[in-house]
Amino acid sequence: MSNINLGYVKVEGVYLKNELNSIERKHSWQPIFEAFTNSLEAIKIRKKKYLYENQGKITVKVFHRNDMVSDQAGDPEFERIEIIDTGIGLNDEEFGRFKGLRDDRK
Repeated sequence: MSNINLGYVKVEGVYLKNELNSIERKHSWQPIFEAFTNSLEAIKIRKKKYLYENQGKITVKVFHRNDMVSDQAGDPEFERIEIIDTGIGLNDEEFGRFKGLRDDRK
């Protein structure tokens, strides 16, 4: 998985602007829903495969740019969301499918 650099995935041969415009979303929260349900599935697979007894854990971090504490703060500006889980993770084959934008294999 050498294509990961500072938390971003390097994908070649995809004109991202056109691809993002072609994706239909049922709701603006759809990507977050997908990431969260993928985490639930990864935890379930880990428990089944390794007879993992501990409860799974999903951590959701929301990052913003403005100071939300001070009285003079403007509206917080969304930066990113991170969803981290204790699931099975990705092997090289699964990561290859992840990088393929239209790869719908499970």
